[in-house]
Amino acid sequence: MSRPRPPLPERTDPPLAILTRWWFWLAVLGLLWSFPLVKSLGAKFPDPLPGIDSDPVEFTLTDIDGRQVSPADLDGYLKLVSELPLANRAEAEATLAWMRRLRTRLRGLGSSVVYLTLCQGGTPADVVDLLAAADEPRKPVNVYLMDDDRATMAWLRREAGSETADILLLDRHGRVRGVFGRREGEARMSDDEVDRLVAATGQLANWVGEDPTPGATTVGDTER
Repeated sequence: MSRPRPPLPERTDPPLAILTRWWFWLAVLGLLWSFPLVKSLGAKFPDPLPGIDSDPVEFTLTDIDGRQVSPADLDGYLKLVSELPLANRAEAEATLAWMRRLRTRLRGLGSSVVYLTLCQGGTPADVVDLLAAADEPRKPVNVYLMDDDRATMAWLRREAGSETADILLLDRHGRVRGVFGRREGEARMSDDEVDRLVAATGQLANWVGEDPTPGATTVGDTER
């Protein structure tokens, strides 16, 4: 006579069995992905940059290839206007190296930014030689204009309301939207000032409502 078999133990799920369920991890991933979206929807847009109601600046200068260039030729691009002194070679090289570092900070904006460099105290040949010595590529976004007597830069500073501005930010329509410069006694702009320039440029590049066509009205971020 055979002995009765003992009853099988009841099947129980292992501790934290929910961690083995595919739908649990799908829910976790969905929750993690939703955090940035919820945060962005609740974010407040920064205050608009000044100058949105000003008139576009208009000037024409000759570039180092002999072409006439004006901001109107570059509508649709943000423009950073700065100076390049050519009379002192060491100063010119230092300025060029500093601008290269600034462009690196702004590389995330791609080709939406054009750098207008107003050269003074030399000739187009001096600029070409300087770029070659610095192994500076001749990219379309880097435009070198001859401002021999510095009259154009002086006029732009007056238009911007700053006689000491080092860099002016023009929006896609040529309006001055930002003024950036060194503090007294500084050889270059401070890191805080560069951060402010980068933030303002990114704000114009990424928020269409910040940069409407002159005379247009905006509803939300949509231009009419």
